[in-house]
Order: sequence, then C-alpha cells, then structure tokens
Amino acid sequence: MVALRVVNEITRSQQPEKTPEFEHSHNKKMYDYMTSMAAKCDIFKRYPEIDKYADLFGISINPEYRQQGIATETYRRCLILLKKRGFQVVRCGFISRFSRRAAYKFGCFQVVKEMCTEARAHDGSLLNPNADPEDYKEYCIFEL
Repeated sequence: MVALRVVNEITRSQQPEKTPEFEHSHNKKMYDYMTSMAAKCDIFKRYPEIDKYADLFGISINPEYRQQGIATETYRRCLILLKKRGFQVVRCGFISRFSRRAAYKFGCFQVVKEMCTEARAHDGSLLNPNADPEDYKEYCIFEL
C-alpha cells in the first residue's frame, strides 16, 4: 500500500557509496543521474555544523489508496522519527508531483531542480525522451 525508503544516514566521514548492480542499463543511468543531482545539494557545505543527515527517496502509494492523506501522514511520522533520532537535516529526492505536494506541507524547500526533458546520462543520451515537458526531478531539504 505505501512505501517510503530511507536510503541512508549520510555522515561527513562516509565514503562514497558503491554503485549497485542493475539488471537494465537504463536503471544504472538513472541512478547515476540522480546521484549526480543529489551531490549538487552539498549538504555539509550548506550546514557546516552538522555531522550527519538523513536521505529519503521514493514514496509510493497504491492508486486505490491515493487522495486519502496517506503520503502526508507518512512524511509526518517519518520526520518525527528522524528528529527523535537526532537528525537536524533531511535531504529528499522527488520524481513525482504527488509526493512533492505531500512533502511541501512540512516546509521542505527546493535546492536542486532539473526538467525531465533535459535529463541526460553521462554518455549524453536523453534519459526520458518522451517526458512530459512540465515534469521535473528535484531534491529538497527539510530542516528539523
């Protein structure tokens, strides 16, 4: 019914994550693209006083349960939990306007935005050649 993935606790001393293996080359290209977007957030430069932050990505609600406030409640509870665990900053990646709408209710703000029609892999190929011209990917920050 619902999935929200807390990708990681990122620390200042942490080594870069090894790229996972993917069955399809497009998934690897998309992973690399989102990773390069995430790096543009530069959280530790933006917040020199912190030593860690939480990284969220990927909320999904089964279509039959949408428009019932489930995403909003999931974000609310997740942010409460992360604050209790000592996080002051949470980075969150969005690829869906629906998940963005729920998250923005809790005061996140955009730090990186790229239009889907312009998203390119390292080899220069378009990642989403048939993307909606209005759609975009973004990374936002919650300050807890």
